[in-house]
Amino acid sequence: MLRHFLVSSACILLLLLSACGGVRSTPTADPHAQQAIEKMAAEIAFKNPQNINTPGHVRIPLAKGQWVTTLARYRNPDGDRILSTTKVIDVQQDLVTLEVENFTASQKGERSVTLVQIAGYPVNLPVGPDQEAIKAITSQARILRMVTQAGDNPPTEMPPVYLQFASNLMKDFINPAVRTTPMSTQPVETPYIRARDAKVFDVEVSVLGFRDTGKIQAHGGVPVNNQIVYENTDQIIYTIAYGLKGAKQTLFFPPAGTGMQ
Repeated sequence: MLRHFLVSSACILLLLLSACGGVRSTPTADPHAQQAIEKMAAEIAFKNPQNINTPGHVRIPLAKGQWVTTLARYRNPDGDRILSTTKVIDVQQDLVTLEVENFTASQKGERSVTLVQIAGYPVNLPVGPDQEAIKAITSQARILRMVTQAGDNPPTEMPPVYLQFASNLMKDFINPAVRTTPMSTQPVETPYIRARDAKVFDVEVSVLGFRDTGKIQAHGGVPVNNQIVYENTDQIIYTIAYGLKGAKQTLFFPPAGTGMQ
């Protein structure tokens, strides 16, 4: 149970809550699994670059119904592919419920879903925060409930006894990419997004004692993660699609007091 939670937390909080990167891990996948994930991504992705015309430094307020999909590609020929969609299920001030759906090539494309309710969620985290901003805004974040489901297995709810541990771990994953250089404003275009004034900066990623460096191209007009692309020597993570409404919930918390195995 605890091991399953650790894996789920890494997926949900590393790939979704922020522009983020790996920590020198290069999981491998066979070509058929890679191709399957790429095909799924192509069906979801913007067919032409989405133009963003809002100011790059102005972050869209987090709101119910928003969603964002990212595709992570490891650069080695047999590198992993991770397709991840984050959905904003509910927002009540800083009480936020998110659902994250992942398809991972190294896991033979198996679908995994996590539903998490977070109090003290950093809804006002700025684009490109530095270390002090992250500490100030995320210090109160804590997980209230968490349900996970892997493949065809039944959903599993995190027992209350683990929630404090989960909250402490989460703080190491919330926006682990800390800006280390001044932000520059540049036009950026990927196969999926085009922006005239993206914010570009170097970051240091620190997760559970592992450190890495990379570069982020960000824009406040991208909901949820504000990320256009993140890259380091091992991988590149594109935001390939997003929406300001329409997120559909697939996993649910059980009624209070009923529990879930």
